[in-house]
Amino acid sequence: GSAINRAMGTSIPHQIVKPEYLEAFRNDPQHPLRLALEANDVDHWLPRAPMHMYHCLGDQDVLFANSQVAYDNFVQDGSKQVVLVDPAPAADHGGCVPFSLLGAKEWFDSLKR
Repeated sequence: GSAINRAMGTSIPHQIVKPEYLEAFRNDPQHPLRLALEANDVDHWLPRAPMHMYHCLGDQDVLFANSQVAYDNFVQDGSKQVVLVDPAPAADHGGCVPFSLLGAKEWFDSLKR
């Protein structure tokens, strides 16, 4: 990813898209990219087993809002067994990993008891 960002000159997606394309995307509910993104949504299914979603509020690479939207959709769709876990709120993307892995292992181990 960093090599691509260097080649593009930015890591901010809307800065690498032609303004007229971005305008068409913003204004057309049937825009092909919008339809492709909607087809790729993966947060409208109902977990059939307990699920913990680990994510840190300080992660700037994958925004916490993504996890919150998915969690909210699961709950809205009727799930009562999904938990959103923030194991280290101040941790960035890489810093969140060890806390999430340890938290997940602890949770999995608790299921074996």
